[in-house]
Amino acid sequence: MKNTPNENGDGAEKPASSAKFRYMKFARFVIASVFIAVTVVVIAAVTTMYQKAPGPKAGELSPVRMEVDQSAVDEQFEIRCSSTSGCTPASINLIGTLGNTTFPLYGMNFTCITTYNGDDGWSVGCTGSIPESVVSSIDDITCRPVLQNQTEADEAEVKISKEVLVCNDSLNCSFDCSGDNQDKYYSNPKFCNIFHRCVDKRLYTAPCGKGAYFSTQTCVCSNIDDVIKEIGCDKDGMRLNVENVKTLCTYSTGSYAGVFARCTFCNYKLR
Repeated sequence: MKNTPNENGDGAEKPASSAKFRYMKFARFVIASVFIAVTVVVIAAVTTMYQKAPGPKAGELSPVRMEVDQSAVDEQFEIRCSSTSGCTPASINLIGTLGNTTFPLYGMNFTCITTYNGDDGWSVGCTGSIPESVVSSIDDITCRPVLQNQTEADEAEVKISKEVLVCNDSLNCSFDCSGDNQDKYYSNPKFCNIFHRCVDKRLYTAPCGKGAYFSTQTCVCSNIDDVIKEIGCDKDGMRLNVENVKTLCTYSTGSYAGVFARCTFCNYKLR
């Protein structure tokens, strides 16, 4: 029996069209559900792969490294500080110390650049210029990472004394960076944790990391106890050098690789 058209002439097709619409709606729902399920599975798989992939550990922070260009131009000392961290970048503040008071050093053009790569994580490099008049008026200059955990910040920060940078003692404070001494290192005649390097006829000064002194036998920052055994320093970090003469050395002086393996908090290269 045929369907009878209604007064608009479309009654015969309405039941079939309604069923077709319901079928198409259900099909779209199924397709959308499958797509969502597949997307969730893919995202979960990618997330798992990312979590298992090798990379920096969360919260991992290297000790801050510092170097100061001692060849002051226009009575300015150029300072560089850098550090690496894992999942979260940690900026660096430039801080001055006078007695028991610490304060940020503003107006030093201290600028930090943050970069990231999959192997090392976040790297922060900062540069600035400190007038000699400022250095002379404070006790220490510190590069301190910006961390919520202040104990970690204490361990990672690095500082250098005014006595190292502003010194009028020609015997202890003048270093020959002529052509023959390029890429060579001087121990500091007074402070065990300080060393100097000649690069492009300019003198760069840097502190070893915490827990290390500069060894004149190996010409690198080494474990404090090892340097004390060399009869090079006392436990207070002062050089045991009766004549108070600077020592010039190179990497070839000692076993660089061995020291590198056992010293964690060392600044091995300035550049």
